Amino acid sequence: MEEKDWDWWKEFRSKDDESISGKEVKMIATLHAYYFKHKFFMPCKCNPRNRLAKVQGWIKDLNKLWLSAKPKIR
Repeated sequence: MEEKDWDWWKEFRSKDDESISGKEVKMIATLHAYYFKHKFFMPCKCNPRNRLAKVQGWIKDLNKLWLSAKPKIR
């Protein structure tokens, strides 16, 4: 994981508030697309339950990546 992304994820993980802003969801989607090599997309707001499940899955994947890697500077 690149250093700037590693730092952002560290800060994101350390926040006390359990809510996720729209800006954070976009960043999570961006990071997941980049590191897991798939096309960027945002889950539809029309189905909040599915959107939440998708974002939680991405967070779980990114947490595993973050925990297994030290930041790498490009």
